[in-house]
Formats: sequence, C-alpha cells, structure tokens
Amino acid sequence: MSDSWYRNTEWTPQIEAEFNARLARSRGQKAQYLRIQGSILASRHPEAALQLLHHCIELKDDFTLAAAHQDAAHAYYRMGNIELALRSLEAAIERQEVYPMVRTEAPYDYCMLVALHGREERYDRVLALVARISSGPFPLTEFKAQAANAIVLWERGRQEEAKAAARLAIEAQSVEHGWIPGHPDVGVVPEDNPLSSRLAEIAASG
Repeated sequence: MSDSWYRNTEWTPQIEAEFNARLARSRGQKAQYLRIQGSILASRHPEAALQLLHHCIELKDDFTLAAAHQDAAHAYYRMGNIELALRSLEAAIERQEVYPMVRTEAPYDYCMLVALHGREERYDRVLALVARISSGPFPLTEFKAQAANAIVLWERGRQEEAKAAARLAIEAQSVEHGWIPGHPDVGVVPEDNPLSSRLAEIAASG
C-alpha cells in the first residue's frame, strides 16, 4: 500500500476526508500515521498539524508520544506561540525521561528556543539540561546546546564559561558537511542562524 495518504504536503477538505477514511480503515499504527502527517504539515499548515498531533497524543502510544509533542512545538512556533511551543517541548523531554527508548531533539530545541527568546524563568532548566545531555549525533545538536549554554551563562555573569561554550558552538557551526552518505546538509548548522553574531561577540569578549 502506498504511504502517500499520510504524507501529504498540502491539506484541503478533500485530502483531510481521504486521510480520515484511510486512518479509520487502518488496523494498526494509527498514532504513527497521525504523527508523520502532522510533522509534515507543521510548517505550512500548523493548525491542521496540531489537530492531528493532539489526536496522536491522546492515543498515548509509547513510540510516538515524545515526537508528537516535539512536532506540536514546531507547529506552535510557526503560529508565533512561543509559550505553547516551550510547553510542548517540556512535555517531550518529560516523556523521554519516562520512556528513554525513544529519543528526539526536543532537549536541544528547547535550550535553543529559551536562549533565543530570552526566557529567563527557564534558564536554570537549560543549564541543567546542557549539563546532562550529550552533544548529539550532529553538529547542529552540538551547536544548539552550546549556543544556548553560552547565552545563558553570559546572562548569569559567568563570562569565562560562556566564552568557552560560545567557542564550542562556533566550532560546531564551522562543520560544512554532515556524515550521512548522500545527505551532506543533514545536521549542519544553517548559515543564516540568528545567533552567529552574538556568539562571536561572546567568544571575542575581553
């Protein structure tokens, strides 16, 4: 069976009706179908994505729950709702702590979002997260963690630690090609990321 029915890039009443009909007929993996379709729609159709992802979350499937919360955060962010994006990422992180067999990039996205939007009430949680998460499999995850670390440490007056973290983030940013064969851009830090100039200032500060 073709999987195109749950990988639509557009969303119209007709497409939605077809998706719901196929979902109703499916004998299993409903949560997975909802999560995949919701993740694809999160950028261009965030409201529709949230409906699907909330349905997925309601099913409480161990293998999709953390990812569904992370995808919901992306949809909320596209809608400009930073607070709900952060809460969704917190839910994803909490789920990973309960069910660590499934990992997402929610901790890295969370740290980055808190630092990028100056959510000072969450700074302690960022520092705690960075202290216990690994650098992740890609330069981008290392960048997110260390960039957030640098900004939060700087705001807390811990300049030397902030400079060291900023240099690690800049080093991760300098990696030009990912390690996945045939996909050199996967996991590489985008050139137009919004923290580059700030990190350079922190790293070069006296």
